[in-house]
Amino acid sequence: NLLLQDLPGLDDGVFYLPESSEPTERLVLIHAGAPLDRAAVLAWLRERLDPAFLPRAFIHVDALPRSGPGKLARAALDAIYAQWVTQRRTP
Repeated sequence: NLLLQDLPGLDDGVFYLPESSEPTERLVLIHAGAPLDRAAVLAWLRERLDPAFLPRAFIHVDALPRSGPGKLARAALDAIYAQWVTQRRTP
């Protein structure tokens, strides 16, 4: 997540790994602020991360649910991810 501080165009973001029984579950990028160019972000990350750590999905939110000291609760990120999954499955 420290790497994301240098990502051009990112206002606020976090890598999130969904809880899953799948051994191949991939990271998700949850971000706030201006929409990101997925191709540009992935190109930038490819230069800095092993391909196994590239986020599979991008979830855009209005704001990340940070606490007073700037922390992100796992439960809040779980809720964002669950809502995103539900919206993707709804036709």
